Amino acid sequence: EFHRLVGVYRFYLYSNDSTDNYKRVLAPYVRSGIVRLHEWPTTRRGQATHTQCEAYAHCLREYGAQHRYMGFFDVDEFVFRRA
Repeated sequence: EFHRLVGVYRFYLYSNDSTDNYKRVLAPYVRSGIVRLHEWPTTRRGQATHTQCEAYAHCLREYGAQHRYMGFFDVDEFVFRRA
């Protein structure tokens, strides 16, 4: 909710092997269109697959033209705007 309060209106989330309750928590945001969720596994059959840089490239390719600005943040990072 913090990011929405500071003006972010769309989130593109890439889940890399998460095992917590994220789908249930995100469900209302996905339904409303605020969140676009991508399953982005880091391994498949023991082999490395998608990397973080590939996720960034995918996001830019798929959604970049729809926005003037995009930021790439981990879930525990926050951006503050100067007053």
